[in-house]
Amino acid sequence: MAIRKQISVTMQNTPGTLAKVCSVLAEKKVNILALMSSELEGKSLVRLIFDKVPAARKALQAAGYACHEEQVLATKLANRPGTIAATAKRLGDAGVNIDYVYSGAEPGSSKQLVVFSVSDLPRARKLIK
Repeated sequence: MAIRKQISVTMQNTPGTLAKVCSVLAEKKVNILALMSSELEGKSLVRLIFDKVPAARKALQAAGYACHEEQVLATKLANRPGTIAATAKRLGDAGVNIDYVYSGAEPGSSKQLVVFSVSDLPRARKLIK
């Protein structure tokens, strides 16, 4: 379990904007360890955890993105039914509120699971294989 620094960026919710942000980071050799993006009223809020926080912040700011930083708790939990429920209950029972949470796991694999919500599922399915 670790306390990690997370950077949030708000941007337009239009085709290619997430790719642009990720490319800015890739050009500076910054690896994205976790990512969550949500849409609200035409804007996207993207939350990211990196291997190199200072380099990520510098790259994003140089590209014109306003960055908001906060600390989050990152932990590895067993990948089985009920683990997240038990952890959330433990926190709730202790009076700790969960503002938001995101996670991903590929069953039986050490690879990260990335979930995309898209406007055209059949097309995206053909593009991402």
